[in-house]
Amino acid sequence: MRNATLAMASREIPLASHVIISNVPGPQGLLCLAGARVQLITGLGPLLHMMGLFLAVFSANGLITINFISCKETMPDPAFHRQCLRESYEELALAAKKKAGRKKRKK
Repeated sequence: MRNATLAMASREIPLASHVIISNVPGPQGLLCLAGARVQLITGLGPLLHMMGLFLAVFSANGLITINFISCKETMPDPAFHRQCLRESYEELALAAKKKAGRKKRKK
């Protein structure tokens, strides 16, 4: 982020990368706000000069969210990126279930 800040300030220093992924582990216990249970917490990050994609990964209370913001010149179809993220998650979840099932059978 330090390099991104310098690049944004000067507009002459090229950005070292065009994709930033922020992974922030949040509180894993129950949270309340004004007496109401917090159901979901999400993250978001800045899209700086010369950046094409910012992925904000945030976990809280046993859940994980992935949000992104993108530059339309770099990523003209963000819905396709979202679809790819969802399909990759479903593939990973299925593989994890299969592996857990194999471990149970071995016992």
